[in-house]
Amino acid sequence: MVDAVSGSTIAGRQQNSRNTLASSQETFLALLTTQLKNQDPLAPVDSTQFVTQTVQMVGVEQQLMTNDLLTALVGMNDGGLNESASLLGKTVIAENATQKIGDDGKATWSYDLAGDAKYTKLEIVNSAGNIVKTIEPEGAAANKKGSHSYTWDGVLSVADDGTKTYAKKGAAYTIRVKATSATGGAVETSTDLTGVATSVAIEGGQSVLTINGLKIPLSSVIGVTNPKPPADDDATT
Repeated sequence: MVDAVSGSTIAGRQQNSRNTLASSQETFLALLTTQLKNQDPLAPVDSTQFVTQTVQMVGVEQQLMTNDLLTALVGMNDGGLNESASLLGKTVIAENATQKIGDDGKATWSYDLAGDAKYTKLEIVNSAGNIVKTIEPEGAAANKKGSHSYTWDGVLSVADDGTKTYAKKGAAYTIRVKATSATGGAVETSTDLTGVATSVAIEGGQSVLTINGLKIPLSSVIGVTNPKPPADDDATT
């Protein structure tokens, strides 16, 4: 699989360059202003030097803009866009801890434990970073090494009279998995997102898929399966 991380890495380097450039521009303007204020009126600094330095600064900024275009082309020409397009309509598994509340009012997460755990805790967090629900799976099976899943019914709170408040359809929530081994050490965990890829785009120089309404980088995809064929109603038994 073509890895779209290359585009992301380039974009990160460009962002660092922009930050450095912005800092340099502020420093340049501060020095220029100070120099103008303190120059000898009888022997002013050659204005040609100012123009030359300004042109150089603008040239660097224009080069970064050119790099933006090149990064986008890299994302399209390295196979990223074509490969992403081939995933449309297929069931994709990607490393991601965020899910959206579905039409049924529920959200399901898949997660893996790298080893057996003595204690596992799941925390569901809203977009504001607040924990809305904490789950502590019980039983040996829930803490065994391997793949697990949890389906949340979307209930945010229950009033004294039994009235329930539900999460809104389409709202995004993130799950945090914390597992501890029998010796007290942390057990490595990972969380996966499973859904049908519905669109593809190039953003920030990398290919991005839309899965369950969420934008997922191609580099996060760890598995792909073909959708199940529709049942043949005319088939004889």
